[in-house]
Amino acid sequence: MVSGIAMGFIYCLIAIEQSLIWNSCGICNFAHERFITMAAFFFGGLIINNGLTPAQSFLATMGFLILYGILCMPKEEANKVFEYLFDDINKNCFEYTSNNDQSISMLKKITEKFIENADQETVNFIIKNIINYKPRDIIEKCKRCIKAKKQDFSSANYMSFWGDFQHEMLNIIPDKYLNEENMQLKMILDRKFSIRKYSIYDMGRLKMRDVISPIANKKISLKNWLDILTDKTITNKHSTKY
Repeated sequence: MVSGIAMGFIYCLIAIEQSLIWNSCGICNFAHERFITMAAFFFGGLIINNGLTPAQSFLATMGFLILYGILCMPKEEANKVFEYLFDDINKNCFEYTSNNDQSISMLKKITEKFIENADQETVNFIIKNIINYKPRDIIEKCKRCIKAKKQDFSSANYMSFWGDFQHEMLNIIPDKYLNEENMQLKMILDRKFSIRKYSIYDMGRLKMRDVISPIANKKISLKNWLDILTDKTITNKHSTKY
């Protein structure tokens, strides 16, 4: 029975792949055996090495194969590719199970490959959705940060709520597609993230650190803040023990 169910899943994967490529490109894919073999090794590796359940491994394998299949599509399908990916960024653009350096590595490769073949309307659609993107868990992150502040204000958790995705993706899109406002935003984000040595999309890296501030719990006026930020005698503003 178990063997029959497993074979049924394999046949489902074959049918989904064939249907996806035929409906999107109008061509028949004769490389099924490569995708099936890769999916089988990928599926088994997730269970053995990462301890995922078969259901979790199946969903992770599907997400990776969809992005990999998109990457293998012809460049002439650029508009369809971007319309699918950026219609729901949280759902379609991230994968966490491959050996890529970042969870958006596949998205970057796809963007680099297809961006030159997309029309201007589609490029504008991409840029608009990139700029307007907010992480799905942004509200929960805010709640956790507020809760941590109430419990211990002396330990400041500095979390980035917006800008990480925009910084990563705007640097992939060629400058010729960015208007003046987009270029200014890109410049500001480059300056914001210039001193950080990691990305929140790096696989397996710590995303948050505790920072003890010497001015925590002190009431500082706006004028005093301005004096601190503009004080030219402070030469190590960007230094950190991390």
